[in-house]
Amino acid sequence: MKPGQPSKTARMPVWMLTTLLLGGGCALSADEQRPGPERLQQLLTGEVLYHYHQKDYFSAISQLQKAQDEDLLRQHDADMQVLMARLRLSYGLQDQASTVLNSMQQKELQADAANRAWYELARALFRKGQAAAARQALDNVHGAVPADIAGDVQLLQAHVLSALGEYAQAAQVLADWRGSDEQAPYALYNRGIALMRAGDTPAALNALQQVADMPAAQEELLAIKDKSNLTLGYMLLQQNELEQARARLNKVRLQGPFSNRALLAAGLVAQMQGRDEEALVPWMLLRERVLADPAVQESLLAVPYVKRQLDSPDVAAQHYEQAVASLSRELQTLNQTMQSVRQKETVNQLLAQEDGANPAARYLGDLLVSRVFQETSRGHNDLRSMLDNVDEGLQSIDHLQQALQPPMQAADPAEPDGRRAVSDSS
Repeated sequence: MKPGQPSKTARMPVWMLTTLLLGGGCALSADEQRPGPERLQQLLTGEVLYHYHQKDYFSAISQLQKAQDEDLLRQHDADMQVLMARLRLSYGLQDQASTVLNSMQQKELQADAANRAWYELARALFRKGQAAAARQALDNVHGAVPADIAGDVQLLQAHVLSALGEYAQAAQVLADWRGSDEQAPYALYNRGIALMRAGDTPAALNALQQVADMPAAQEELLAIKDKSNLTLGYMLLQQNELEQARARLNKVRLQGPFSNRALLAAGLVAQMQGRDEEALVPWMLLRERVLADPAVQESLLAVPYVKRQLDSPDVAAQHYEQAVASLSRELQTLNQTMQSVRQKETVNQLLAQEDGANPAARYLGDLLVSRVFQETSRGHNDLRSMLDNVDEGLQSIDHLQQALQPPMQAADPAEPDGRRAVSDSS
């Protein structure tokens, strides 16, 4: 069974399954077996919600659309309309979901369900790069927000405002944190970045220092601490606070995701302080790493430059020759990768995120983790799942047609054409 596809039992209507389980061996009349209107609405609603919570969105939207077309969900119409909007969002139909939600503003809705739907719409629009539309969707979030998404709503509001260039407002949104403690470091980091871009450097340094000095044991928190220390290091470097910058850069883990940029900056700080030989230490370590990283490429040129400053022209020349050879090989590999990306098989592997043996993934790390690529990959996988459902449905129709055909009359074994032979004798 493929991911996202329900089992054969899961496709059985809930009301039918309930009848089979509860009916036992009792014989009921036709009127007793048929559920009443209210009971039927409950069963249909339960079936749709069951598929939805099983993440079987295809079955959920199919059943809900059918029930709405037959006008079977009047009492639950508002809530089901919200659910329909959320289901359409799961397939990237932001415009249709927005139309549904906008048409219901005057109707009586459950605030939690409506706020959750508007948040999901805003998130989907923001992932599509439509920050202005996402802001309009967030403006429809009113009153108390469900506790499990309160922090997500704040972070999304800050991201949307930052994307629109309103950094001061983004920082203000995150000033009064209402999310979970686990999300607090991310909120504080994003607030620091917003303050920095708004030009409030002292407040930005204070926010980032709080994140950088937090105790942490989990990998995600360690990574955001590294990122905060790296950002602080570059900010202090720009302010010519070299010793403070050096202290912050030294706190970035050597094997973390931000270590390459930290090593490059640490060497630059040492060089600016007049300690050329000490600058070589992080740069020599950096030049041994994966050459696809721009920081590693810069170190290949930084080392011979310092060697020349130290009156070692012969050594500097050797390092320059090594840099030219290494960069030439990397350029050749990059050209081969570009040709590989143009092939259909490579693109399919990337969309399916099967990048383990794909050389293109070496250069496309930022692309693979970007919102745009993840959204495209999700849509690609949804389309494949829908095509599988259509193929399976066509096969079911073929089997049903075969089952409904009348049985063929058996032919006489002695007469292959099914007709009696006419005797020549009279």
